[in-house]
Amino acid sequence: MPSHRSSANTSRRTQSNSPRQSAGSCPHWPGAAPAHAPTDLSYAGQDFEEALLDELKDKNTELNKAYSERDRYQNLYELANKKLSESHSAKEDLKAQVQGLKEDNAALKAKLEDAEEEIDLLAYQNEVWDKHYAELEKNYSDLSAHYSAVAASPPSSSSLRGAMKLPERPKSSHKPSGRNEHREHREHREHREHKEERPRKGGERESKDQRDRLSRRFDEKRPTSSRSRR
Repeated sequence: MPSHRSSANTSRRTQSNSPRQSAGSCPHWPGAAPAHAPTDLSYAGQDFEEALLDELKDKNTELNKAYSERDRYQNLYELANKKLSESHSAKEDLKAQVQGLKEDNAALKAKLEDAEEEIDLLAYQNEVWDKHYAELEKNYSDLSAHYSAVAASPPSSSSLRGAMKLPERPKSSHKPSGRNEHREHREHREHREHKEERPRKGGERESKDQRDRLSRRFDEKRPTSSRSRR
């Protein structure tokens, strides 16, 4: 190395400039330098150079360690940035999913409200149909009971029986006088029944019309009412 070479050159120059001693001369002449002084200086320079080299090696080793630590922290930093970017991406995806779920929830809530309104409407209609059905059933039962009572009553006690059930027509083998007599008797009885029924018909006409209307509605709506009850 340059420092080492310069030390060696200096040592050689020092040796060449010093006076040579003759054989047997005394080494301790006045003003003469010691014979070992240049060598000691060379050794001291070499030691100093070696110390500097050792220190340089130590500093270089520390610098390499610092570079290694820097590279390690750089890798950790890049890895952390990568994970942070992935976390942000996952966060955005989750936000999009949450927004989609909120929209789906709002749509389902609206559908649920519509379904509840339809259920309430159907329940109300079902209740109305039940009332109508109960009313029609009652009217039908009343009419059936009235018809059964009229059908079971004797001819003399019921004026409606004659109107609903006409007497049998006479056979052709009867005599003309008998047929005429029977027809006159029938006409007389119908006239009497009509006179007895007239005062009552005025008050019952409106009720009968209403029962007829209810009966027709019952016949028209009965299948629908049956489905509603199921």
